Amino acid sequence: MGSNPIAPTFLYINSRHSKYMGYGKGRDFVINNGKKISVFILFVGVVFSLFVVSRGITGLTTDVEKIQQNLEDAQDSVNFIMQERESCYSDLNYARDSFNNCQSDLDKTNTNLNLCNAQKESTQKSYSACLEDKKTAENRLVSKTSDYDELAKNSVRGLCCSFSDFQSGVVKQWAVNNNTIICSGNFTVNCTSGEVKR
Repeated sequence: MGSNPIAPTFLYINSRHSKYMGYGKGRDFVINNGKKISVFILFVGVVFSLFVVSRGITGLTTDVEKIQQNLEDAQDSVNFIMQERESCYSDLNYARDSFNNCQSDLDKTNTNLNLCNAQKESTQKSYSACLEDKKTAENRLVSKTSDYDELAKNSVRGLCCSFSDFQSGVVKQWAVNNNTIICSGNFTVNCTSGEVKR
């Protein structure tokens, strides 16, 4: 009868003791296998890190490829622009040479134009002098012709008309041959009035 109160107490203590015994076994397991657990955890961490790094490397590789492609495209653009630049420089040099040639031709043309203008002025002066000389010569010719006609008029009657021709008013023909008056030809003279027709 005296042992009945102790029995439950023993069982209760036994139950708690068994509980703590389970916790102690887990702790002992961790202590005894700590290195393995650490290696396992390290392994899991390394695998996870490699997984993360591999994803990052894959993305980085893709980015690098894109950047490389963009660099190649940019290089192609730069090459094209450089070619266009060289072409523009070539065209500019050609245009500059053409301009210089045109400027040289223009200078030569201006020089020739100045010479032509000087020659034109000289020619105009010579032409004006020639006109004056022509006018003077024409005036002299008219004067000489008038003098010649007057000389012929005054001479032909005496050479071609007789005394009776003076009285009768005969019209005689005459002409000039080798600066000599002859009493035959296409000209006429009225022996009375002295009128001469040529």
